[in-house]
Amino acid sequence: MSQFKQIAAKNKKKMLQAVRKTTNLIGRDIIKRSPVDTGLFKSTWYAANGTPHLSVEIESGYGLTETVAKMKIGQPFYFTNSQPYAIPLEYGHSGQAPNGMVRLALAQFQYTVDGVTSELIQQ
Repeated sequence: MSQFKQIAAKNKKKMLQAVRKTTNLIGRDIIKRSPVDTGLFKSTWYAANGTPHLSVEIESGYGLTETVAKMKIGQPFYFTNSQPYAIPLEYGHSGQAPNGMVRLALAQFQYTVDGVTSELIQQ
């Protein structure tokens, strides 16, 4: 039975690694695709575990990498941008991102997951 527990613990750890890495890659893709005028929109993407962060002000402590590193299995994760023009930007209001940011990053979701899992299996 102890071997089974060791295998389960190892797989649980790898699963959390896969979720964290996938989440980080998708979040970075969204930020990278975000259009820039004044820089405010790109600077107000916030990551949070448990409850969403809904500020429209630039604040520290809600960085993607740091927040993802603290993710736990079963805990809700939020990646938000509460600027009032976020939805219009997502639906083509900007010539810099005519196809949005979130929808394109999520369209790549399976590809991202496949790459991350493939990498972790090889480790």
